Amino acid sequence: MVLRVAIVGCGDIAHAYARLSHHFRSFKIVACASRSAERAERFAARHRILALSVEDALAGRHGVQAVLNLTPPTSHYAVSMAAIENGLHVYTEKPLATSLEEGQKLLDHSRARTVRLGSAPDTFLGAALQRARQAVDDGSIGEVVFGQANFISGGMEHRHPNPEFFFKPGGGPVFDIGPYYITALVSLLGPVTSVSATGTIGRRVRTASAPGSPHRGTTIEVEVPTTVQALLRFRAGPQVCMSLSWDSRPTALPHIDLHGTHGRLVLPDPDFFGGSLEITDANGTAIVPTGALPLGKVNWPEQSPSFANYRGIGLAEFAQAIEESRHHRASAEMAFHVLDVLTAILTSAETDKMCQIASTCERPVPVPNGTYDRFFI
Repeated sequence: MVLRVAIVGCGDIAHAYARLSHHFRSFKIVACASRSAERAERFAARHRILALSVEDALAGRHGVQAVLNLTPPTSHYAVSMAAIENGLHVYTEKPLATSLEEGQKLLDHSRARTVRLGSAPDTFLGAALQRARQAVDDGSIGEVVFGQANFISGGMEHRHPNPEFFFKPGGGPVFDIGPYYITALVSLLGPVTSVSATGTIGRRVRTASAPGSPHRGTTIEVEVPTTVQALLRFRAGPQVCMSLSWDSRPTALPHIDLHGTHGRLVLPDPDFFGGSLEITDANGTAIVPTGALPLGKVNWPEQSPSFANYRGIGLAEFAQAIEESRHHRASAEMAFHVLDVLTAILTSAETDKMCQIASTCERPVPVPNGTYDRFFI
């Protein structure tokens, strides 16, 4: 069975999902919907699919079986809930929701309606993080003791054509970039038990400046922390210091740097699927490229490929799991746990108190190398 999917939300990221979907065998994007009927029509014409009203897409009309929720974060809950209540499966962009209450309701309702709920990011299924998982599991660096995670940049106002929502509740580097890092760390180390954090707003007003943006020159009032430092404690024992900032220029700091009893593991940016790892042990440092591994081959942008992009692999594995009646890897339980950690980071930064993490999840099962070809056409 091929899962028939409707995209809801036709922004920039939707084009990548649509174009890359042709590589996957387990789902097919058959329709799209947007608050702007004109935008949906343009998107549908470009990708040769059906344009629907949001109401029709969320009702499962025209054979739609699942919704790919690509709306802004503040709309994730309403769109996902409407689809679930109509008996549709839902795979949503990150984060699962913008509050724990909403996230819990989505979990409860999906279980009650016996439909699947999955969530990005799916980069933990990519070559780099799967190879890193192998290194952690086989003891290449011994038991992980501590680590660092870093994302530092100047902010989304310089990159995104419509950046305002990044600086409002549900945005900021914690909710926008944090899911990639926390998901990667949870997939490697397991669930988090507590968080301590501090945060600040570097600049209270930003100016949209992305080339070609229709909003270029527009000022944005910042309402969320744009720099956060957090200490994450994991149930298995490791502690990881994480810095997320939109208040500086990129640095040479490693994106994820794990130190074990026998060595060190340095990972590339978890926002991407590929890249090289560094593994250091008693024999020295080895560079481990992943370009020849499944989901590591450079393929994007299509006209001049420079990096590996397999956005949609999480949805493909989700659809295949439905067909095989097994648990999907980009699970709602892990996404809820990540949401719990993200929320705790902001709460701790605001209250200057340690926050315990009540939720938990299992590490997603690694994908055996020999099974990747099942996902692709």
